[in-house]
Amino acid sequence: MDGAGFLYLNVANLWPGFQRRGLELGEDGGLRLAGVPLLDAPVAGLADLPAPDGPAGVAVAPDGAVYFTDPAGDRLLRIDPCDGAVCPVPCFGGSGELPARLRAPRGLLFHPARRVLVVADSGNDRLHLVDPETFQLLDVWSGPGTEPGQLDDPWALAADAEGNVYVVDSGNRRVQKFGPRGDVIASFWENAVAAGLDRPVGVTAGPGESGTEVFVLDAGANRIAVFDADGSLLRWLDLPAGEPLAILFAAGSLYVGDNAGRRLLRLLPDGTLVGEAEGFEGPVAALAAGAAGVLWLHPGGGATPIRLAFAGGYVRSGVLWSGPIGDAGRPILWHEIETLGGPLAAGAHLQLFVHTGGTADAPPDPSDDPHAPFAAAWTPLPLDALRGLVRGASAEHLWIGAHFAGEGRQTPVLEQIRVDYDPETWSRYLPAIYRTQAKDPELLERFLALYQSLFTDLDGEIDHLQRLFDPAAAPALWLPWLAGWLGIELDETWPEEKKRRAVAGAYAAAAKRGTPAGLREAVLFATGVDVRIVEPVLGGTWWALPHDGCDEEKTPVSSGRLGFDTVLAPAELDGAVVGTTAILDGSYLAGEEGLGAHLYETVAYQFCVQVYERQVASPARLAAVRAAIEREKPAHTAWHLCVIAPRLRVGFQSRVGVDTVVAGPPPAQRLGRGTGLVLGGEPPGRLGQSRIGTGTRLGSAAVEGWEGH
Repeated sequence: MDGAGFLYLNVANLWPGFQRRGLELGEDGGLRLAGVPLLDAPVAGLADLPAPDGPAGVAVAPDGAVYFTDPAGDRLLRIDPCDGAVCPVPCFGGSGELPARLRAPRGLLFHPARRVLVVADSGNDRLHLVDPETFQLLDVWSGPGTEPGQLDDPWALAADAEGNVYVVDSGNRRVQKFGPRGDVIASFWENAVAAGLDRPVGVTAGPGESGTEVFVLDAGANRIAVFDADGSLLRWLDLPAGEPLAILFAAGSLYVGDNAGRRLLRLLPDGTLVGEAEGFEGPVAALAAGAAGVLWLHPGGGATPIRLAFAGGYVRSGVLWSGPIGDAGRPILWHEIETLGGPLAAGAHLQLFVHTGGTADAPPDPSDDPHAPFAAAWTPLPLDALRGLVRGASAEHLWIGAHFAGEGRQTPVLEQIRVDYDPETWSRYLPAIYRTQAKDPELLERFLALYQSLFTDLDGEIDHLQRLFDPAAAPALWLPWLAGWLGIELDETWPEEKKRRAVAGAYAAAAKRGTPAGLREAVLFATGVDVRIVEPVLGGTWWALPHDGCDEEKTPVSSGRLGFDTVLAPAELDGAVVGTTAILDGSYLAGEEGLGAHLYETVAYQFCVQVYERQVASPARLAAVRAAIEREKPAHTAWHLCVIAPRLRVGFQSRVGVDTVVAGPPPAQRLGRGTGLVLGGEPPGRLGQSRIGTGTRLGSAAVEGWEGH
């Protein structure tokens, strides 16, 4: 340990030196209670359903339709993905031995390669392949018997990424592998038979470290056998006591239905039990993964499958504990522990435990008790206290434990633990006699620490004073003060993020203030309205005709095109004439530097702000735009707000696409409404473009007007 006086225990987001149970490590390095599936709302009658006598089947098609079997009713049913309606699949099912007939159908699978439904017709010892669009029977695999490729009461189905199908052949107590086209791969069972399966009831497949792994649920041995794609046994996974029936590999975890405990378990691929689904209590006959994190669970019999979420639930208890922390060569005064991870959610709890001592004084590991996992050797800190003092004398080592608890839908989050040791307490400010001759120096240190802790937050604020000058880090209540330093005002109705952007951009905005670009950006930021700034002075020009001997390369002369680049001056140009253009003692002669200045007197220091009518449709928005312009404009300027509506104003608003919007035909209006009467229907004909009967129609007025001619 160095002389820094503190330690951060979560290094590289890996929590080295710690052990945990019932917790999961997130990508952010935070520890949480392990996640389990969640049944968000209770299902009526679920708890009263009996345990199934065997597996059923459920499968999800790419279009979201859910198919499931009814073993007792010899039916294949479908849940519509749009309205959730449940109905039997047409043209397929019904009791019998003929093709497309069923007897006690159980396992069900959507084949990923052939994109068909595979139905385990257990009573007829065969597999049906059904088109999910037309519900026509496409193929029949296998038949009754004991030879490779033959079946006796097939129960469960699974498929791997290559399209191979694995079948639990329960009557023959084996698992057979078929290729995508139905050809049996006998070598799989020839290798797997050595594992000695007792009573296989379920199968699933998924990716492993070295390729496809096949998980076979052995209800007789109450465990899971894991094989590779060739049938070689990789490992055994033990299960809690119960009656397992259904198994699914999804999202990197195993899910097993236990009908003795009427629960759904989640396990890691190495067999570690994570926990049981939150909110669910009932039988489990089949499992399938759906889209968007949905887990479909078939309770068995003719019951309709129910939806669970893969995530959203949490185990209710988890523990974290460390090994010895500290140097064995010297005693250390362990002072304070602080946890980082944000406030605790409602219903979530976190309690810290500490123990100090020498190498031989290690505390016991936490027990499996979900309510009190830490023994009396551990010293508890107050419940939900995220910061606390370590009581006790100096010791070589420190051990830290944490108990996570929740109600199944919440979890505390622990991102970091900081330990302070050998603190510089206030005793250094006391005379030396208090430190050297005190009967209990430890008591003195703890007593002073109580008062010192009252000022810890204040000292921290002083140490981090610089963050008050950072728009991104300053507290929200500090932003108006920071804005005052920059000479800007913050609208109280703005969200916090906008206030921070205003403060952060104040320096850059000040550099452009008073310019058209700065005014436009200020209005856009304040009101969300994008305006256009027009300065009439930029459109003004002057013209003069060159005289004989003028050097055109040195004297710029306008082309003098009337109506295009010429304007009429507001004053006479032919000199000062007493009584007309010159007033005694009120006139002066302009030099070359002031030549033409009077041409801009009527347009200088003025600008026009153009905005589309639809952007300022509400009076409040229009008032906000006016206020922003008045606040940001140069003080010596005059301005005009031009609202561009769908109309044409010659000489003022006449540039199509810039300040003119070409509107469509006016709508028909009812009598007594609007400024006039506009009849609906076809537009009237125009000269040169009229065709009698099409664009032009003769009326009674026209006939009367031509009488006698």
